[in-house]
Amino acid sequence: RSVLSLPTLLGHILDILKGIHGHKYYAILLKNEQTGDLVVEACRGFPPETVGLSIAASKGLVGWVAEHQEAQLVIDTTTDARCNVGFPWNKGAEIAIPLVVEEQTIGILDIQSEVPGEFTPEDLHLFKSVGTQISAGVEVALLHEQVKRATAYDGLTGIYNHRYFYKRLEEELKRAQREATPLSIVIFDIDKLKEINDTYGHLVGDAVLKETAHTL
Repeated sequence: RSVLSLPTLLGHILDILKGIHGHKYYAILLKNEQTGDLVVEACRGFPPETVGLSIAASKGLVGWVAEHQEAQLVIDTTTDARCNVGFPWNKGAEIAIPLVVEEQTIGILDIQSEVPGEFTPEDLHLFKSVGTQISAGVEVALLHEQVKRATAYDGLTGIYNHRYFYKRLEEELKRAQREATPLSIVIFDIDKLKEINDTYGHLVGDAVLKETAHTL
């Protein structure tokens, strides 16, 4: 729990597991709160391009485990239809462990082997046990990421906030002076926003701000 950087934490977890359990394939997927999809945030053994892979909610074995919050041991992935969706490298055996915080699935720990039957019920029990500890650590790191994001991003529009603007402005002013280059600032004003708020309500005005930010 003392590791607050999420990428560092996830990599550290997988290195420990791989060191203990041998040369298998490991991945931690976290749930995207906006889409509900499961996204590979860290992996070991899989090709590097696996990081960032998005698996639609409820798809594949990992999707099933996320939805039902039940750890699964698949002795032979060729006999389980759920393993045909999601990871394109499923060949052999697989264990998927839900990472749950306050009854909500935040992610999945997925372990694979190219050898059918290599994983045992004892392996499943081991990974279920560490899954609880992983969930606690990831929860702390996610909260830390949210706090960091809150200091730099506007909660309504999702774009950089006033504080971050002044921080970047100071940096750019120094760079412009150092390199003797011009610096321009563009300011946008949304016409009749007060009129929109007064006529249709602040929720509509907020929607205008979000759409404008998205367009920019």
